[in-house]
Amino acid sequence: MTALAAAVWLSFRGFRTEPAGRRRAALLAFRLMAALLVLVLLLEPGIELRAESRVRARVALLFDTSRSMKFPAAPSGPTRAEELQRWAAQHQADLAQLAARFQVDVYGFDKELQPADLGRLPADPQGPSTDILGALNAAASGGTGGRPLAGLFVASDGADNAELSQGVSPAAAAELRRLNAPVFVLPVGAQALKDLAVEKIAVDDFAFVRNQVTVDVIVTARGFGSTEVPVVLRREGQVVAQKTIHIDGSRSRYEVKLTFVPDRTGKFAFTVTVPVYDGEAIAQNNSRSFVLKVIRDRVRVLLVVGRPSWDVRFLRQLLKRDPNVDLISFFILRTPGDDPHSSQDELSLIPFPTQEIFQEQLKTFDVVIFQNFNHRPYRMSQYLDGIAAYVRDGGAFAMIGGDQSFSAGDYAGTPIEEVLPVALLPSGPTAVDETPAQVHLTESGRRHPITELATAGSQNESIWAALPRLPGLNTIGPL
Repeated sequence: MTALAAAVWLSFRGFRTEPAGRRRAALLAFRLMAALLVLVLLLEPGIELRAESRVRARVALLFDTSRSMKFPAAPSGPTRAEELQRWAAQHQADLAQLAARFQVDVYGFDKELQPADLGRLPADPQGPSTDILGALNAAASGGTGGRPLAGLFVASDGADNAELSQGVSPAAAAELRRLNAPVFVLPVGAQALKDLAVEKIAVDDFAFVRNQVTVDVIVTARGFGSTEVPVVLRREGQVVAQKTIHIDGSRSRYEVKLTFVPDRTGKFAFTVTVPVYDGEAIAQNNSRSFVLKVIRDRVRVLLVVGRPSWDVRFLRQLLKRDPNVDLISFFILRTPGDDPHSSQDELSLIPFPTQEIFQEQLKTFDVVIFQNFNHRPYRMSQYLDGIAAYVRDGGAFAMIGGDQSFSAGDYAGTPIEEVLPVALLPSGPTAVDETPAQVHLTESGRRHPITELATAGSQNESIWAALPRLPGLNTIGPL
């Protein structure tokens, strides 16, 4: 531009030497045109042609298709799904006007979001659950052509099972703000759904016998006023724990902790239940079941002995040395018929607690051992049925011989005989054979772990052969 200005200035200086006026004017015009042409070439002007077209913004319509929409919108009225269909039919003209201004995307939603036809909303929705916030996020991120989102419209009964089940939390409010679009809501249903449900149970897959177990339960209540609700835990029909919660209508979720102590091992079915009240929408969700496997941490053994002896001492010490055994042992040195001629407080020997052991605590033991023990002096006949039932239910029972065991202990014809692997002979003088006898292993005995005193077979037989003879034997019938 500086060079152009200098050239114009120099060209005008030559006008002073030109005598003719017309010639001077013509030269001035030509030189101005040349300067303008050079200026145009330097500026490189161009023509820009623009074409503009308007892209319609997008509006997402979301309609609830979960199972709760099958409930009445009002008492004795149409279902919520039918009410929604009626609303869509009545507002066809309004929706058509909306479609004239915006790109309208129609969706159905329950647990997931899926495209839908506004004229074919389901009258029998089958969606398993409702996730309103998830549906809003999916609809906001959907659409085609990069159209801006102008708004979202949600028609639902509000029975959310996900993020909004407890209302709009701070995290949910932050997600709604990130949508960057207004959300319009059409509530469906004139009144809240009345329903009480056991929504969730949290418990370990296994538990230890005789150790406390805690079951975490979440109960949901909708449409209830101030009510006291019992929450009951049953094991195969038997109540093992119970707690009452107060429902006040201010919230919908209530947490309950139920505790109990399993008294035997095995795999058991447990059920948590709440009552079914009049007017509830669903009765089936008032209970929920789970399976719990109860295992032992230590084997609990009950050893009942008629009198002290060397073999009793050996067995007791053997069991007490094992860290995996919890031994409870009783030496019966006093019968109910004994008259000590003193008050109970002055005695060191307490009466045998038959009722507590064989009725209240029996199922807490893994093994019950009667060692040279006669039940009759202790008036235990009424408890033998319970011991036999304990064995049939999976408990273990062992009887060790002696002059007060088997037939000599008056067990013939009792429920105990029914669970023993041998038949018993009638009680009498022949119940015990006092002829000394040497023990020899049978073929099965050579392989059984209970008779294995040494690892090598020949060494094991030698040890058995070297043992002293037994002073006598209990006589029994066939196996």
